[in-house]
Amino acid sequence: MLAEMARDRRLVEINLTSNDIILGVKSDRHPFPIYRQFSVPMAISTDDEGVSRIDLTHEYLRAVQSYRLSYADLKALARHTLE
Repeated sequence: MLAEMARDRRLVEINLTSNDIILGVKSDRHPFPIYRQFSVPMAISTDDEGVSRIDLTHEYLRAVQSYRLSYADLKALARHTLE
């Protein structure tokens, strides 16, 4: 399924803080690294800031700190969002 998602360019929205707080899924338990391994396009996103008090900058920072992303990785995530 992951190969198909990558081939068909099916975007997955990733809400790291929400996944952690609501679902208890974070770090190595989160599917983020698996999606990256299979080149599935992802977009970093967040829940409503009025509800979670988390903004998009925080989500990108969390992604960098949790998964050691490079500047090129961040640009790819941003591009997926636009595409």
